[in-house]
Amino acid sequence: MTPQNPHWSSGASDRRILFKTRVSCKGTYPSVTVRLSGSLQRGPHIGPKVVVATSTQSQVIKSGQTETFYIPQAGGKQISTPGEYTGLITGQITAPVPGNLDDGHSKTVTLK
Repeated sequence: MTPQNPHWSSGASDRRILFKTRVSCKGTYPSVTVRLSGSLQRGPHIGPKVVVATSTQSQVIKSGQTETFYIPQAGGKQISTPGEYTGLITGQITAPVPGNLDDGHSKTVTLK
């Protein structure tokens, strides 16, 4: 699980901020189902932050492949206010055998 820093989306037609996490699968199973829950938070590096978007998603990842999880999702509330942002993520493998993934977070970045 590799969280990326929040950034302005280059693929969207409107100006929006995304936090994405890439999850790779390598192992003995042909695929696993991964469930990630995360949040995009606005606020300073040190001090209180406000959650501006959340998402919980499940995806099947084939062995040797990588899938991307987005916060916010395309159909959810979009964020477009400049500021300082941090992304937080937790994950579990839900099938074929349950297991926890390490929690992750991005750096706090300033988006103007």
